[in-house]
Amino acid sequence: MSSEIQQTQDLLLRKEMSCEEFITQKLVQIENNIKNSTILPINSWKNIARLIDEKIRQNKLLNVLEGIWFWVKDVFLVEWTITSAWSKILSNYIAPYTATVVQKLLDSWAILLAKENCDSFGHGSTNENSHYWFVKNAFDNSLVSWWSSWGSAVNVAIKNTVFSIGEDTGWSIRQPASYNQVVWFKPSYGTVSRHWVIAYASSLDTVWPIANSVKDIAIVMDVIAWKDPKDATSREKTKSYVDHLESINWKGKRIWYYKSFMNPNILDKEIFDNIQNVINECQSKWAKIIELESFDHELLVATYYIIAMAESASNLSRIDWTRYGLSSKEAKNIKDLYLKSRGEWFSEETKRRIVLWNQVLSQGYAEKYYTKARVARQKLIEQTNNDFNKVDMIISPVTAHMPPKIWESLNDPIKMYMSDVFTVWFSLSKIPTIALPIKWFSALQLSTAYAEDYEAIRYAYNIELLIKDLKK
Repeated sequence: MSSEIQQTQDLLLRKEMSCEEFITQKLVQIENNIKNSTILPINSWKNIARLIDEKIRQNKLLNVLEGIWFWVKDVFLVEWTITSAWSKILSNYIAPYTATVVQKLLDSWAILLAKENCDSFGHGSTNENSHYWFVKNAFDNSLVSWWSSWGSAVNVAIKNTVFSIGEDTGWSIRQPASYNQVVWFKPSYGTVSRHWVIAYASSLDTVWPIANSVKDIAIVMDVIAWKDPKDATSREKTKSYVDHLESINWKGKRIWYYKSFMNPNILDKEIFDNIQNVINECQSKWAKIIELESFDHELLVATYYIIAMAESASNLSRIDWTRYGLSSKEAKNIKDLYLKSRGEWFSEETKRRIVLWNQVLSQGYAEKYYTKARVARQKLIEQTNNDFNKVDMIISPVTAHMPPKIWESLNDPIKMYMSDVFTVWFSLSKIPTIALPIKWFSALQLSTAYAEDYEAIRYAYNIELLIKDLKK
């Protein structure tokens, strides 16, 4: 598959258009964007673009990401810019630092152009929980783009940006990747630094890239994946992702799929047929397809939500108007100030999560729910590690249904939460997962064992080639 990063650099090196001219044209396109996916342009790009143009005039080679523009989800701190997590309560917060992952890209002379719309604090499903406006699907303005990182998915899909950087806790980009037909990679937990990223659930949050091809994902990962001394959970990078992109012999490769996940009574017909075609194509190349029973769906979702929301409620306790956030002008005393400030400026979905999951952490309930959820997660991790001793990869759906119309999903939050059944297992297990588009609004997930990120990228590169052949 072609690399948009390499194509863009080739265009610059051929001197058909300067970097400054190219980005100026791109900003005009962004200003005319009707998808609501952009929230804050970054205006410090011109000096870098001019330095790159001077380097090209001197016929010097460009480093891997020089002159390539990118956007970030509005949970990444960027020094001297507003970082609001697209919430009202942080609408005046000026970041004093830059997130490590963003700084790594800036140090590579990639050009940050804008921040991206998202659900307030990542709390939501259909992008309709943004405090300001929702993002429309890249291909149909009447449909949702789905889950909290929809701004990133839409911007890559409509070519506003070459790639984006975001954060995933349980699913927030896999489903938008499916509904907007882009490639997304959730590395193993700790592969990319979370330093100076607004936390949702600290034991689940994972920083990721999104692009239009697996090769572009690999190029970006080579820059952003490294051990950060400021993030105790980060891991060492041992080799190059791009160098690991090579053809594989499918003969004897062991591919799992879960019987209950690949159920035609659960999945929309288009989604089931598209994923089954990929499985059949792998089997035709002598891969060994293994069908297994799955985990209990309700237990998966319950375990995820208890852990994620308890950690989220804890992380949000710092946003109390005294250190961060707006304060109410109607308060009469200190207690009133806390209640009114958080009550006035937090979204309904955020307040729902704080109330419910502080209850889970309270005396008498922590042992009953939170502690049991942590035990269930550990057993899940152990089972997953044992399973990957038997297989090379797992293929699964991203979501069960085609994208709904805007405003259709907010009336039933429980149903909305249950739509995460195909994605939360991989987040709880901390394993690498990549979402690959197949055909219109459908995609598959490909997962490998923990820390086998290079293999996940390599398998995805080869699956991407199979999908391309199926589309012919």
